[in-house]
Amino acid sequence: VAPEIVIGDGAKGIFQAVATNSIRVGKRCSLDYPSALIVDERATEAGAPMDGPNIEMGPESYVKGVVRYSGGNGTAHVYPQISIGEGATVIGEIYCERTLELQGQVVGSVTTNAFMARANGSTYMNHLYNGSIDAISLPKQFTGLSTEGNERTKAVCKWLY
Repeated sequence: VAPEIVIGDGAKGIFQAVATNSIRVGKRCSLDYPSALIVDERATEAGAPMDGPNIEMGPESYVKGVVRYSGGNGTAHVYPQISIGEGATVIGEIYCERTLELQGQVVGSVTTNAFMARANGSTYMNHLYNGSIDAISLPKQFTGLSTEGNERTKAVCKWLY
């Protein structure tokens, strides 16, 4: 577990990144299944709100797996906790206990407290701006994170040869 994780532009691979403060994914990154980007602020002491999203996916990047934000100190934030950039894709699930800005697409499920859109010099609450969610096209082989009260059947995450 690291305070901050930065994945540089054009990175390719399978990542299980767990941070207490922030994760930044650069432009045109390819994070294959079963990748996980997880920020859990409950592991740190409450501090001042960040000056940007806790998890930020750059344009034209994709993650096959899980993007999750948990925690926060309950104060209002000016920025979303998860920001999915233009042309970015998450194939899997997003779980966000606070606000999510979705300018890309999700093939799978989204669980969030609220949507946020920052556009044209304004911030709009509970709006999607150029984002899309397609829950039907998620491959049946996908297995995600179990959460309290959500019993999942056991499944193969990835075969090793």
